[in-house]
Amino acid sequence: MKPRIKIDIVASFAFAFIVSLIPSIALASESADAPRGRYCDQGEDHKAQCIRAARDYGLTGDAIARTCQKATACSKDCIRAAWDYELRGELMVHACDDQPVEATAPCIRTGWHEGIKGANLARMCRSVRQDVTDCIRTAVDAGMSVEEVVEACGGLTGATRQFAMVSSTMRR
Repeated sequence: MKPRIKIDIVASFAFAFIVSLIPSIALASESADAPRGRYCDQGEDHKAQCIRAARDYGLTGDAIARTCQKATACSKDCIRAAWDYELRGELMVHACDDQPVEATAPCIRTGWHEGIKGANLARMCRSVRQDVTDCIRTAVDAGMSVEEVVEACGGLTGATRQFAMVSSTMRR
């Protein structure tokens, strides 16, 4: 082959490769702005379910109102997980009053099994918006203290997750 033909072939492969990346780059930039995790539907029907669940699991009066003010379809799962993992009264309110998502109840379960209890557990899982079970397990395996795990994994954002993963690998 002549050198000019080789250059043309390499250039056309490079061009095809770059063009093939454009949809991936566009998708990545769109998803970076999109909310993470699965959000649960909101509505009056979910508020009624939340109120019944909160009452069934020991909340009364103002505590029910605060817990169910921003109720979602996941509120009753959050309340049930809070009760099962010893978050009672105000701790249950704190864990479940900020628009629970599908990731809230698994956060409570995983955190409790990894030794995070009480107020720390409620604070960590209150505002999660995506699955944090891997973050919790990785941080605990890395020997992070309860406070460090709560800070690294609670209300998780992309930057916080990156920090938790980097911190965990540095501690090994």
